[in-house]
Amino acid sequence: MKKVNNEQTIKSKGNRKVAISAKISSDLKNKLLQEAQAMGISLSELIEIILATKDNLMAELETLKQEVMELKTYVAVSQNNYSLERNQSLLQLENSYAEKQKINEWINSIVPYLEIYKDSRLQELFESVKGKTDTVETSDKRTFPITYTTTKDLLTAMIHSYELNNPEKC
Repeated sequence: MKKVNNEQTIKSKGNRKVAISAKISSDLKNKLLQEAQAMGISLSELIEIILATKDNLMAELETLKQEVMELKTYVAVSQNNYSLERNQSLLQLENSYAEKQKINEWINSIVPYLEIYKDSRLQELFESVKGKTDTVETSDKRTFPITYTTTKDLLTAMIHSYELNNPEKC
């Protein structure tokens, strides 16, 4: 609220003043009187200032009300956006967790099949042929070249070259 200079108000209106009367509660009168004394002016001067600035105060009050409404809207939108972002993050975490669970299940399902690669005899055989190239003859007499770069290559050669002597006894 802009502070109004008493003397300027009087000069702009001229020195001619008119008396008005109003019935107000004694509590309000005492409150106004205390405010006037605190400002170092008379009760009459305070009431004149209040009446002279009431239009500006009302406009300022409307502006403040509008700003409050805009802030409330902003807060509501911000809260809504935060909730949406939080929900999306939670959904992503849930999806990530579900995906991790699937991966763990898959890993656990293949671990028993990978145990063969840890076999000490297979490791010994692999070390003896590592880096070498060979020709593998399959049980149906076809051949293919193989270079032993991993234990998987050795297992592949062994599987394709193995021939059952008597399948009925197995």
